[in-house]
Amino acid sequence: MLNCLWNHGELTPKQIGELLVLEASSTSGILDLMQKNDLINRSIHPDNRRAILVTTTKKADELHQPVEKFVKDMNHHFMANLSDDEKDLLSKALIHIIQINKPEKPFH
Repeated sequence: MLNCLWNHGELTPKQIGELLVLEASSTSGILDLMQKNDLINRSIHPDNRRAILVTTTKKADELHQPVEKFVKDMNHHFMANLSDDEKDLLSKALIHIIQINKPEKPFH
């Protein structure tokens, strides 16, 4: 969820759920835990008082670079023993998975 917010900026819980292909109840539960751990803020959408906007906190933003480095290091570690053909096949499969789960409408 942090990655969604880091990449898209403020989003509604519904948008986050669509991006991550999660049920509303799962999205809400995870956001509750993240808010409890000071990783997100929720605020009323200025254009729609019935909608909530989710944004990252300073604490979450400070995690952005370390998390990105960790993910890059882990990807390198797990891909190191794959052949070029295997890397290509894995990459294509992951891109396909992302494309078939992509929301129909962009958020911004």
